[in-house]
Amino acid sequence: MTPLVMAFLLATLGGSPSGVMCNMLAYPKTPDAVLTAENNWVAALEERNVASLACLLAPGFTDKTWDGRKLTRDQVLANLPNRPDTKLHLSDLTATVNGDTAVVRGLNTVTTPDGTLVAQVRFTDVFSYLDGKWKPVSAEETLIHDQRE
Repeated sequence: MTPLVMAFLLATLGGSPSGVMCNMLAYPKTPDAVLTAENNWVAALEERNVASLACLLAPGFTDKTWDGRKLTRDQVLANLPNRPDTKLHLSDLTATVNGDTAVVRGLNTVTTPDGTLVAQVRFTDVFSYLDGKWKPVSAEETLIHDQRE
């Protein structure tokens, strides 16, 4: 989806990118569509939007965090309101699609709202094509830089 189409939908339908994409539109089976799903996921996290995140994540979603914990979908949703006030900047993104499965790899640079570096994390996210949408089924992060130390 082009930025122009996204802007039009947001202006006419209202709401956040994550909410609009989750509830209204289907995704094609393309790498660009998987990256849109990835960005909607990030928007839901930054907004602490539990309803959008619940819609976006697949029922069996699990997250292996940068510090070695394994979180279920329910744990991720329960923890979302307490998420630190940070911005997630994705870069070095690649998306591959193989049938109903897609993998996104990239770098997440986490900053405070004023732009101070908090951490950098390499990630691999696996998506399944369910009900016309790309839904995350697995996430795994590896810490490469931690400013908190």
